[in-house]
Amino acid sequence: MTHFVAGLGTCGTITGGGRFLKSKNPDVKVLGVHPADGHDIPGVRSLRQLKLADFFSPEEYEGLTEINNDEAYGLCKRLNQEESIIAGPSSGMALAGALKMVPDEPGVVCVVIFPDNAFKYTSSFRKHWPELFPAAAPVPNPASDILNAVQRQAENSPDVISPAETVQLVRDGAVLLDVRTEKEYADGHIEEAINVPLGSLVEGPVEGLPEDRSRTLVTMCGVGKRSLSALLLLKAQGYERVKSSRGGMQLWNAEKRPLKIT
Repeated sequence: MTHFVAGLGTCGTITGGGRFLKSKNPDVKVLGVHPADGHDIPGVRSLRQLKLADFFSPEEYEGLTEINNDEAYGLCKRLNQEESIIAGPSSGMALAGALKMVPDEPGVVCVVIFPDNAFKYTSSFRKHWPELFPAAAPVPNPASDILNAVQRQAENSPDVISPAETVQLVRDGAVLLDVRTEKEYADGHIEEAINVPLGSLVEGPVEGLPEDRSRTLVTMCGVGKRSLSALLLLKAQGYERVKSSRGGMQLWNAEKRPLKIT
């Protein structure tokens, strides 16, 4: 061995290892690698931080060099992907330092210490290599997918009616159901509408619905989405004639319709 390279953290490895190697061969060159201030490399210390380390003995090393985040993580990535060596970022830092300080000459035998492994630093890798962590695919929800498909189909069906048609049906005796929350209903509603929140319909049969399943019902909500879900639920409960008011209260107000129909 002609060169011994290690990253600097507590400095136990470089100082203890260096002293032992020099006791066997005084010509071995001991080289230290440290990160820059403000680094994001786990387990190592910048030169300013090293001054507080008990085992930091720069007078015993033949050289020191500084490596930045990009250099350390770049070589770490290459070690993993190209060499199948599961080394972590401080290992990449040590190797980057060795490539800077050790000459590429015949007879040179360099040992670089890789003190960590990649599996401990997933969060750091996610930060520096976001391209390797694509967004997780959404978990399939068959029930929700089916409901969405049915709603999309319902939006284009004759059961979705205009505000003008809603007015006519209510005048003809249809029951108008406002399926918004109680608070939304209290903030402003059509006088003829009965408040039956969608959540209540989801839980099961509720009071306020006509016993006659052949009675015409018109559902109303904020923008016409929840009323579609209510339409489907009411039909599933056996109501034969259910309509949904297109655009909900938003379209109703946009057309400047009064909050009293009759």
